[in-house]
Amino acid sequence: FIQKYKNEDWAVPPFNLSESVMKLNWEDCTQIRLGAEFKPCDKYAYRLGYYYDPAPAPDETLNILFPSMTNNVFTGGFGYKTEKLNVDFGIEYLMGEERDVTTATADNMPGKHQMDILAFSLGFGYNF
Repeated sequence: FIQKYKNEDWAVPPFNLSESVMKLNWEDCTQIRLGAEFKPCDKYAYRLGYYYDPAPAPDETLNILFPSMTNNVFTGGFGYKTEKLNVDFGIEYLMGEERDVTTATADNMPGKHQMDILAFSLGFGYNF
């Protein structure tokens, strides 16, 4: 996959990037996901999950614009429901594996790449 972009704003010094090609060469990957929900009654729901997300970018094209690392992800959540109101809370923790890119090419950024992400979500719903 080659991404081609053009933006006249970048065509002035010192950038001179009026047209560039970014080689990504991503590989096909398959995520594995598991999840469960426990509902002790109609009002409450408890949720747990896990997924494995392999990195699609090879070392030859890895860059910080499109970070790509293998992640082990743990998720959890809680839901509350009444006749008219729904409230859902979720949390997700992505544990990225460290990548050590030692060979420099024209299309990558060598070095140690690693990223952990903690994300929260809160949703409200109202039934008319």
